[in-house]
Amino acid sequence: ENKKHGGLNRSLTMPFRSMSMCILFMAMLMLTSSGSASELSERQETKGGSNFTKSWGAGINLGNTMDAPFEGWWAPSAEQQYFTDYASAGFRSVRLPVRWDNHTGLSSPYTIDSAWLDRVEEVVGWALEAGLNHVIINSHHDDWLDLESDSAFQAALPRFEAIWTQIAARFADYDDRLAFEVYNEPHVMSVDSLNAMNAAVHTIVRANNPDRTIILGGLQWMDYRWIAYYPNGMTVDFTKADGSKDTNLMVEIHNYDPSDFTWNAGQTSWGTDSDYEAMEYIFSFMSGWSQDHGNIKVVLGEFGCVIEQENTEARQAWFDAMFAYALQYDVAAVIWAEDYDYNVYDEATGEFDPQVIAAMPDYN
Repeated sequence: ENKKHGGLNRSLTMPFRSMSMCILFMAMLMLTSSGSASELSERQETKGGSNFTKSWGAGINLGNTMDAPFEGWWAPSAEQQYFTDYASAGFRSVRLPVRWDNHTGLSSPYTIDSAWLDRVEEVVGWALEAGLNHVIINSHHDDWLDLESDSAFQAALPRFEAIWTQIAARFADYDDRLAFEVYNEPHVMSVDSLNAMNAAVHTIVRANNPDRTIILGGLQWMDYRWIAYYPNGMTVDFTKADGSKDTNLMVEIHNYDPSDFTWNAGQTSWGTDSDYEAMEYIFSFMSGWSQDHGNIKVVLGEFGCVIEQENTEARQAWFDAMFAYALQYDVAAVIWAEDYDYNVYDEATGEFDPQVIAAMPDYN
């Protein structure tokens, strides 16, 4: 099994159902984006943001750690100092990817190993004790549920429901700084299965976490393009038990465009006006989509550029733009970080990638 981002070019896997759809999509991009390096520079002078972006600030992932087959296999095990360092560096939120499969029984009642649930709770506690405003836990790399067959999915779903039942019970008394992300990067299951999964977890969580933020993600690895193609494909209109609209929901997207620049560093240039326009479109589209869907908030739960990218000037410009556009369009930005190609944080030294730190906006 490969670590995160084992070379799959996911940004090119979104199918164009017809040439006309491809042309229409590119036309939308050109018509709705007008970014440039100079315009972005002017925007970066604007400090602050909405209460939402101020609260979330810049976020960071603790990747390849608790989402590995077993903690310690892909990266050093989590330590309390990491979260103190995150807060000291200016991060205000953290995403904790968690794999549950290898710690959960294969038959009913699908009990999670108590030592693992305790460990997840310990790490969540460290993040909250460090003063971070928001902490996300999820189901990550639990590929046993991401099944093409709807019938196979339905057969696997009770185990997933049992997992979330236990998670929801364990963290029911935690304050609203803790958020639950249902499932990371679904890309095989059908949209019917996606909506069934989200609905099942929503019901489970709301039973004892009535106001907990629940984060939903679309298909195709949470690529915004899937939402662009199927804007009403994912159900985001949920109600609570009392019949009122559930407003404590968010939608998550991931972005590593252009992948030749951010993943394998085969492309060493970035920063033309068209580059900025393409990037801005991601955020402007999601902002419009959010407004059309009850102003549901959006979190960019993963983005990043490999440390092997030799054009450091272009890499800095890419980071600057990602954070700036996220702030401008009211999107929470949580950078992917792990002990591999996206080594934003060095666990051994406590030092951070200076280009990431330089790009983080002043949210005050």
